[in-house]
Amino acid sequence: MKFLKILEVKRATLKKQLEIPELKSIHLVLVGELKAIETTIDDFVEFFDLNKVEEVEITTERSTSEGEEKN
Repeated sequence: MKFLKILEVKRATLKKQLEIPELKSIHLVLVGELKAIETTIDDFVEFFDLNKVEEVEITTERSTSEGEEKN
């Protein structure tokens, strides 16, 4: 899961860099890197079946926080 978070941070950084006018000259490079990171994220999620894991974690977190609010 930590590796996935790292990839998500890299994706967010690349998206921000695409909006910076000073980096216009390397726009195509940034787009290519962004596509590569997104492909890696998609493959990683699919390979490790992380959609199911994330759903279970979210449900568990909600149940835990709801239980704490009742106490």
